[in-house]
Amino acid sequence: MNESRLAQLKALLDAEPNDPFLIYGIAQEYIAGGIFPEAKSWFEKLVAEHPDYVPAYYHFGLCLYRLEEDERAFSVWRKGVEVAQAAGNRKTALEIKELLADLADEEDEW
Repeated sequence: MNESRLAQLKALLDAEPNDPFLIYGIAQEYIAGGIFPEAKSWFEKLVAEHPDYVPAYYHFGLCLYRLEEDERAFSVWRKGVEVAQAAGNRKTALEIKELLADLADEEDEW
């Protein structure tokens, strides 16, 4: 995690509290540092305040999955597919669907 970049993002967020990209960037910095509980809090804030912010869902789901909150991760990913499709973002919807299919295949192998 880049502490300097994190501080910059938080300062920018103070100046622009309604910018979803800044919240997303902060969450991603915590992911990069392996601090998943803190990333989870920022992703929760992001999807609560900006439910149409498509990029959040893929990475929020990964964060939850790493925290072994599998059911919630799958729920977030399914919601992400809906949000991406509603926004006309077919690429992200497909990426999430492929991830879900890959994870389902892994479970079938057990």
